[in-house]
Order: sequence, then C-alpha cells, then structure tokens
Amino acid sequence: MSAPIKFSRRSVLAVVIASNVVNILATTMYLPGIPAIAAELAADVQSVQLLLTAYLATSALGQLVLGPLSDATGRRGLVIFGAVFSAFIAVACAIATSVDVLIGLRLVQGVTGSAFVVAVRSIVRDINDRSGTARDMAGILLAISFVAPISQSVGGVLTELVSWRSTFGVMAGISCLTFLLALYLLPETNLRRANRPSFRSYAGAYTALLFSREFHAYAAMNIILFATLYFFYNAFPIILIKSYRLSPSGYGPVALLCASGMFLGSLISNRMAIGRDPDWLLCLGISVSGLAGIAMLAPLVCGTLPLSMVIAIPFVWFVGYGISLPNAIAGAMSACPSASGASAALLGFVQIGAGAGGSAISGVIRTPTGLFLTIAGLAMANLVIRFSTLRRPLDLANVPDH
Repeated sequence: MSAPIKFSRRSVLAVVIASNVVNILATTMYLPGIPAIAAELAADVQSVQLLLTAYLATSALGQLVLGPLSDATGRRGLVIFGAVFSAFIAVACAIATSVDVLIGLRLVQGVTGSAFVVAVRSIVRDINDRSGTARDMAGILLAISFVAPISQSVGGVLTELVSWRSTFGVMAGISCLTFLLALYLLPETNLRRANRPSFRSYAGAYTALLFSREFHAYAAMNIILFATLYFFYNAFPIILIKSYRLSPSGYGPVALLCASGMFLGSLISNRMAIGRDPDWLLCLGISVSGLAGIAMLAPLVCGTLPLSMVIAIPFVWFVGYGISLPNAIAGAMSACPSASGASAALLGFVQIGAGAGGSAISGVIRTPTGLFLTIAGLAMANLVIRFSTLRRPLDLANVPDH
C-alpha cells in the first residue's frame, strides 16, 4: 500500500497555477499583435491567426500520449519537461523571420502546452475527491481568470512600445520561473505509477473512458465551452480594433472587464462547491450562459450593438462559464479516477480540439453581429446537451475514489 502523499497544498497549487499561466500566455499574449505580426512578416491576418490553431492542434494530440504516460511515470517530470521546452521554443518564436517558421514553432510549442494541461488536472485529481477537485479547479480558475485579459493588455502595450516579439520573451521568462517552482516545490502526486508505460495500459485507460456515459456527457459540455471561449478570444480583439476603432492597448481594459465575469463565476463555484452536488452547479452555470446566449440574439432586432452592450453581454456569459467549467472538468475527471492522466488527456484533447475549431471559425467572422450570433448558437447547443444527457444528476456514488 502506497504511503500518503506529503505535500504543502499551497505549494502544489502555486505550481499548478504557474503552469496554467504559461499555457494561457502562449494562447493569448500575442493576440493584440496579430496585425503587427502580419505587417512585419508580410503575411495576411488569416495566416497569422493560424498561430493559435497550430498551438491548439498539437497540444490536443500531445495530450493523448502524455496523459497515460503520466499515469505510468508520474506528473512532476511532465511539468518540468513542459517548462524547459516552453522557454526554449518561446525564445525561438521571438526571433522568427517568417510566418511559416513561426507557425512551425507554434506546432512544437503546443506539445509543451499539452504537458501542462495533463499534469495540472491530474495533480488536482490525485490529491482530491470529486467535490475537492471541483473546488480546487474553481480556485485555480479564480486565480487565473484575469490572466488572459491582463496578458492581452500587456501584450498590446508591449506590441506598441517594443514589439510583438517581446511578448514571446515574457513567455520564456514565466516558463523559467515555473521550472524553478516545480523543481523545488512540487512532489510526485501519482502514487499509482507503474514506471513502465505499455500499449496495454494506454488502450485499457482509453477504452474505459470511451465507453463511459458519464465521460461522454461531461466531455460534450466541455467541448461547447472551449469552442466558444477560443472563438471569442481570437475574434473579439480584431473585431473591436477594426469595428470600434480601439487601439491594441485600448482593447486590454475591455477584455479585462469582460473576463471579470469569469472571476465572479469562479468565486461562486469555489464557495459553493463543498456540500453541493457538482451537477447542480454545472446546471446553474450553463443556464446563466444560456441566458447570455439569448441576449446575444439582440443584433437580429437592433442591428449593430453599442460598445456597452458588446461588453455587458459577454460579461454575463463569462459568469456562467466560471461556474460551469470547474464542475464540468471535475465530472469528466471522476469518470475513471484510477486513470487521471488518461482522463485529463482525452478531456484536454476534445477541449483543445474544440478550441482549435473555434479559433478557425473566428477567421471568417468579420462583424460584431456575426460574433454574437455564433456565441448564441453555441450557448443554446450547450443547454440542449445539458438537459438531454443529464436529465437527472449522475450517480457517481459507486465510482472508486482515492
């Protein structure tokens, strides 16, 4: 029988949050600089938008390998690997001389992102039951909810004052800090590791998940949430800069105000997670996002919306997102607790695949009306999935836990 894990919860969560920050910087910090990248590298905006799609695509695929690998060999090494290679690739991106080279580097950088996604969720599941996982995931989302908009705000300022290349320099620095934190603060949390990964272990873990009704239901809702999020992040800055004449630095405060809804939603989920059915919280969050989706149909009646409405409606959607995402993740991660790495990998694969799809769709959206109608459609789809697949709370009482 394995000895209990000895760790400082604050230290472990600090490393987990730092790992999340690296991943968020890699997907958001350069976004306000997309027009500048296109101008300097003599490329069209649509080609530069592939930087996000490339990162998400290889991140999704990498998780399928690294998830079961972490079940067999542990989580700590995965975080250290991700931090080291993330720093090297970020430096290479900062000195890239063509958009094709930059896209190629982002494909490699996505693999390091997959290491962070798998390790973070697996570590949280290793040290918690389902309710605790929901609580800690909400706490992590609470801590990082402002990272994306702050990242874009800082990225916009750096692009104007220095260069878009400096944003990748910041990514490299944060990656180095994460490496040091993992090296000195992070213990190994996977006490079930076998140290010898095999095809049989990979196949067994994924087979169990692919035949799990619980995993299917929660994964479907995660897909909608992530497709909407990355669609918003990729399309929103370009639309506001072009349609509402905001500067790259002026976009940052708008994004920060919108995403403060995620902070509020995460706070609600974190405070209410213990002692309440996670499926109830999931239903609450998706319903709030659904109401925002209904409000997003306003352009059909009113035409182009004023900037105040363009900010207020996404704020409400982000509140629902902050409530529902931690509980949707916890539900999927609890479908097979003995294979947390594989669960995190398959969930991350479908999430990031959905994000890649959302970011690709954003390339053809040119107006605020198109943005809102797309998000409204996705929000309505999530409501349908929620109430058609989870008519009653799932009974996870008999699922083996730690």
